[in-house]
Amino acid sequence: MGVSRVRPQVSPFAVVRSGAKRLMRAPALWAGACLATLVAALPMLFVIRGAVSQHLDASLEAAAAVRGANHDWMLEFGEHTAGVASTLGASVLGFAATLDTVSALLDGTPRPPAVWATVAVGALVWTFLSGGIIDRYARDRVTGARGFFQACGASFWPLSRLALLAAIVYGALFFSWRPWLLSTMHGQLTRDVSVERTAILMRLVGYVVFLVSLAVAHLIFDYAKVRLVVEERRSAFGAWRAAAGLVRRHARGTIAVYAWNVAVLALVMALYSLVDLPGRWGVPSLWAGVVVGQAYLAARIGARLLFWASEVEWFERQLAHVRFIAPSLPSRPEPPIVERITGSASSTHESQPHD
Repeated sequence: MGVSRVRPQVSPFAVVRSGAKRLMRAPALWAGACLATLVAALPMLFVIRGAVSQHLDASLEAAAAVRGANHDWMLEFGEHTAGVASTLGASVLGFAATLDTVSALLDGTPRPPAVWATVAVGALVWTFLSGGIIDRYARDRVTGARGFFQACGASFWPLSRLALLAAIVYGALFFSWRPWLLSTMHGQLTRDVSVERTAILMRLVGYVVFLVSLAVAHLIFDYAKVRLVVEERRSAFGAWRAAAGLVRRHARGTIAVYAWNVAVLALVMALYSLVDLPGRWGVPSLWAGVVVGQAYLAARIGARLLFWASEVEWFERQLAHVRFIAPSLPSRPEPPIVERITGSASSTHESQPHD
């Protein structure tokens, strides 16, 4: 028989706050995620570094580049380079890089193949690490390097299949839904519109609809990862269906928790946009930009991890009961959902007298 448990209602903000506590109780995960992101980007950085070094050599422009960004040189560099090195320009400096990424996301700006290769490597690294990260947040205790990488390995292939399913869905959104919405549909709606402001407003509405579509897909796939890892599922499609059911049945709270996470990410981006990079710290602006940029990257990764930590918190508050216990292999630790339940049960029994 199932065990009935009455769970008190909790605000989405409290869920995100509890998720933030889980995040802070695992600082090694945060540091490791930052390091893994840096390592995944190193090949592209070395390619760009080699192209810049060859172009500057020992010229006077090299000294000027150390003192700060030289936009005239960047324009010249972009005209004489190709491939991934051609992406080095004013659009990748400071907050302009964030705006450039958002613009490329909405308008489908093409990127060099090397950039997509780097994105693919980063996605593969995150797919591998996400199993251990979610497992650690679900257990909410130190698992050690062995337990972490066991969870990574156990969940890698199911998460890979889920990533393939996500690639199909996102591909349909980017290469079918977005062109129809922002080109075909927008063209039909604005064909007889003579007021430019109305056309721009319709364009903005199209952007909002597309972003909402992406958010819904991201929300469901995030909870699919959580359910796949926490319940030790092996079917990617089954985890996706279970996640969609969770989002549908608890739509208000699930969306509210997601909105709070998006607000945290937006706050990180807003604070980064307000940072003044000139050499107010007594160091060359180039190095100040590197330090601030890395701090922003770490904060953005922390915001990304907060999504998972708070989603695990919300999932456990809504569905963590005996019906959702998954079987565990004897050679591995119990699933996080079992550990959380048995841990709370044992703490209750310890307070009772023994025979």
